[in-house]
Amino acid sequence: YEPICSRCSAHVTKTRVENGESVRTPSKPYGVQDLESFVAKLISRAAVLDQLMKGMECLHKEHLEDIKDGTVLANIKLADSRKFMDPSLGELRLAWALSVDWFNPYFNKAAGKSASCGAITLTCLNLPPELRTKPENIFLASIIPGPREPTGENINGYLKPVIEAFLESYLRGTRYTETPLHGNGIVSRSVIAVLIGDQPASRKIAGFASHSHNIHCVTHVGHSSNTINNIDYEDWAPRRSNELRSTADAWLNAETEQER
Repeated sequence: YEPICSRCSAHVTKTRVENGESVRTPSKPYGVQDLESFVAKLISRAAVLDQLMKGMECLHKEHLEDIKDGTVLANIKLADSRKFMDPSLGELRLAWALSVDWFNPYFNKAAGKSASCGAITLTCLNLPPELRTKPENIFLASIIPGPREPTGENINGYLKPVIEAFLESYLRGTRYTETPLHGNGIVSRSVIAVLIGDQPASRKIAGFASHSHNIHCVTHVGHSSNTINNIDYEDWAPRRSNELRSTADAWLNAETEQER
C-alpha cells in the first residue's frame, strides 16, 4: 500500500529459489477470504439459514436484549432510501459487525519475541447471540501480517478489499441459485452495521485520531483536551455523520492535491 502523499520506494517483491530457479515472490503476501463463498457456506445449512431469515426482523422492544431490538439496524437504508432490513422485499439481508484487533503470535511471552499480527473478523448480527460467535459462523476476512501493526494510514490498504466486497454486496447483491429453503434461489445483500474494538483499534479503523490527541481526543462529541472535564451533557456538541464525511473528503482532496 502506497500513501497518497508520498512514494515510499519500498520493494514489494523478493527473490527466492524454486525448483532450482530464482523467482520473484511477494514480500508480504496478504489474502482475503471471499465474502460470497462464506455466505454460501452459511446458507447451505438449513437451520442457520432459517435463523438468518428470522434475523431480518427488527423487533423494537422496550427492554433491549440484542442489537436487533434497537433502532440501529432498522435505520440502515439502501441507496434508494428503502429500509435495508426489510423481509418483505424477498431478499436475504445480512448485517455484520466488523472487529479488528492485533495479537502477538508468540503468545505474549514477556521475555520472548515481540510481534503483532492483526485479524479482521465479522460476525453476522442476524444470528442469535448464542450462534453468532461460534467459530463456524465467524467470517475471518483476513489476517494482517506482521511483524508490526500498520499505521493509521497504512491500515487502509488491508481494509480496502474487505470494504469493496461488502460495498459490491450492498449495491448489487449476489444471487444464489438454490438454498435448502429456496428452490428457485435467493438474492443476498450484506452491510457492515457496527464496528467493535478497543479504543486504539476502533479509532484507527474508523479514521479517528488517537485518544491521546490534543484536539480530537473524543470521537462522539467535539471535546478537546482543554474541555475533556466538561461533564455537562447539555453543553456537549455531538459530531454528525455529514461533518465526518466532509472532513474525510477534505483530507483526501488535500492529500491528492499535494501529490499532484
